[in-house]
Amino acid sequence: GGGGGGGGEGGGERVFRTPYKFVERSWPRSCYVEFEARAFQGPDDEEPVLMYYRGYFRRKIADRSVVKMIGTIYLVRRSRWGKGGGGGGQG
Repeated sequence: GGGGGGGGEGGGERVFRTPYKFVERSWPRSCYVEFEARAFQGPDDEEPVLMYYRGYFRRKIADRSVVKMIGTIYLVRRSRWGKGGGGGGQG
């Protein structure tokens, strides 16, 4: 596990931080990452919606210096880290 975060501090912006899980694996298996993030805010949302991402890393065949993240984003109903268990429904 670890910590993550981002976004500008100051300037009236609200900053959200989230833990993440990164699992390193030897070739040929792929490393993977999972995290929750307040990632999307629609016009009717008062604040960004909590989403859950789980995916893996894959090198691009044509350009081995490029690493892609391939995964799925889910809508979170209950937080996986610290506020009840479970992921949520696919969103």
